Amino acid sequence: QESELIRSVIEFNDKEAQDILIPRVDVSAVSVDATSDELAQIFLESGFSRLPVYEESIDHVVGVVYHKDYYRRAAEKPTPADLMKPAVYIPPTMKIRLLLKKLQQEQSHIAIVADEYGGIQGIVTMEDILEELVGDIWDEHDEVVEELKEIDENTFHVDGMMNFEDFCEEFDIEAESQAISVGGWASEQLEKIPDIGDSFEFENLNITVSDMDVNRVSLLEIKKKPEETE
Repeated sequence: QESELIRSVIEFNDKEAQDILIPRVDVSAVSVDATSDELAQIFLESGFSRLPVYEESIDHVVGVVYHKDYYRRAAEKPTPADLMKPAVYIPPTMKIRLLLKKLQQEQSHIAIVADEYGGIQGIVTMEDILEELVGDIWDEHDEVVEELKEIDENTFHVDGMMNFEDFCEEFDIEAESQAISVGGWASEQLEKIPDIGDSFEFENLNITVSDMDVNRVSLLEIKKKPEETE
């Protein structure tokens, strides 16, 4: 456990916000024009204690609203505009060790990752940063997701959002990709938005797309080729 922690600390210094962000499509947010009841409903459905507040579209985040602030003033029926605090914007290449310090200085638990076109790439939370050091932190609202599940000796199911570098390390392969997730890498290899059943081979692996979430790979089946005996 100590060696794993030391290794995590070493890798922590090199990681950037874009390596650990929650992608835009998975971000729960609320419109600045939402009513008090709509805000309460989003807090209830998402289970999150902090929500980005956007104006017109999620690419224009104007603040962050906190669950505790809402319920402290619930009797007043406050709207997101009444409660929101300034959003912390960062570039995707910001080192997470610097981001941790920035969030501490700004007294914020969430940062908005801006892309080069003026939209947002996703968000990074304080929890995401700390998980890079100590591993996954589960609370009562989290749905526990197994990124890697062994079916038999040579067959595995892999979540499409699994970090690509972790995937390469787990299966002992050497590969490069512009994608952060293994699902993104699969799309690169297939050179298209995959369909369920699409497959390809890489080194000693046969990789099949098992499930899709709209245009994103959500589940892959990995089969290792048995090693040839002399």
